[in-house]
Parts: sequence; structure tokens; C-alpha cells
Amino acid sequence: MSLELGSLLTALTLVLLSLMMLYVLNGIIWRGVVVPLSWVFWGDRRRTIWYHLALFPGTVIHEISHLVACWLLMVRVIEFQPFSLDPNRPPGWIRHQRTDPLRSTLIGLAPFWGGSLALLLLTRLLFPEFFLADWFAEPAGLSGLAPLLERLGQTVWHLLTQADYTRWQTWVFLYLVFSIGLQVAPSATDLATLPGGVLLVVGTLGGCYLLSLVLRIDWTALPLIAAALIWVADLLMGLNDVLLYTIALVLLTMLLLLPLAWLLARLSR
Repeated sequence: MSLELGSLLTALTLVLLSLMMLYVLNGIIWRGVVVPLSWVFWGDRRRTIWYHLALFPGTVIHEISHLVACWLLMVRVIEFQPFSLDPNRPPGWIRHQRTDPLRSTLIGLAPFWGGSLALLLLTRLLFPEFFLADWFAEPAGLSGLAPLLERLGQTVWHLLTQADYTRWQTWVFLYLVFSIGLQVAPSATDLATLPGGVLLVVGTLGGCYLLSLVLRIDWTALPLIAAALIWVADLLMGLNDVLLYTIALVLLTMLLLLPLAWLLARLSR
């Protein structure tokens, strides 16, 4: 295996692991924070205006992420509602024309990138005390999974211990991270197209590999393809750094809100 192809596969594997970690964390926050607090403060978990208002920032960014993906992939948008106070409908939604599995998958996964970039800009521009420039000094994950998890844990601990909890700005930031992080993962509807997109990508790569075996062609020996592989690998590593930073921020809010949600739920019984 060539160095270029190995770098691409490594970057792709790290991105997939980060996406799965974000998805799992999203589920933990829903079950451990949103559900208990919604019954304490709002009663019906999905049918109150207050519930929608609490999720407002994350909902808007979630839907705008889908919208931008549609624009970039040239898919016509039929209906777009970034936020709704209607208690009988979802907090937000978007409908677009039917398209091929690959573009449908990319549109469905757009909140991962949109929410992560929003949190990065939020910390960089409005809450610099939570922005760790050293995190982006070098790509994370190249030294292995164990060092990556250790670095992630150290980052969360640093954010947790260095935050000034007497400042109202800190709690505004934690609320925004909670709302955006809660909506950073795609919904069940968004993920419905994922199998088709994955099969298309795997089938295309597998077909190219089989063709190279039959024709005895080393694709990576071609300068243009080698350069493209390196560019894609670097892009994926950069995106993975952003995803991992989002994971650190989501872990920070989860560690603070899980005990609070549990305590309030117990006291309200």
C-alpha cells in the first residue's frame, strides 16, 4: 500500500471514529440530560414551546447545515424552516428534492460539520478562554488511539478546571455548547440515506482496486491522483481536529449537566 493511500485510509478511519463518538455522546445527553430536565421543567418532552426555545441555537445551525450542503451539492430545496414554535411539529426541518445516495448522505451528515465549525467559531471569536490553539498545532490521532484519548481527556480536564463558573458568560457558553452539541448529530431521518451512500463509496473504491489488480495499474503512481489523495487526507485530518474539539466541548458540558439533571430529576419526584 502506498504512503498516500495509507494516509487517506488513516484519516478516513479517524473521521469515522470521531463521528461515532459524537453520535454516542449525543445519545447520552438526550437520555441523561434532556429527558430528565424536560420532564422537570416542561412536562411533555417534545410538545412545548419552551422545549423548542431551549434548543433554538442548535436547531437553527442544524438546519442551516443541511441547507448549505444542498447549495454546495446543487440539490434543490423544496421547503426550509430553520426554527418553529409549533408544539405539534419538530423544532425545525428541511425538505429537498430526491437525489443520488452520495449527495443524500453528505446532506444528511452535514450537521456534524456545521455544528462543529459553529462551536469552533464560537470559542475562537466570542469565548477565547475556551479556545485552545495548541489543539490545532498538529493533527490529532496520528500517534494512535490511546494517545488520542489521553489527549482528549487532558483537554476536557483543562477546560473543566480552568473555567470561571462565577461569570455569567461561562454559563451562556455552556448553554450554547449544550444546544449546538445536542443537535450536531444527524436525526434518524438524516441517517436513513447513510447505507446507500456508504455502499456507493465502498463499491467505487472496491471497483477501482479490482480494476488496478486486473490491469496491473498503480493509481497512486500517477502524480495527479497521488496529489489528490494527499489533499483529501489533509482535509480529512483538519476536519477530524474540529470534530475532536467538538467532542471535548460536548464532554465538558456533559460532565457538568449529567449530575445536575440527575439531582433535579430526583428532587422533583
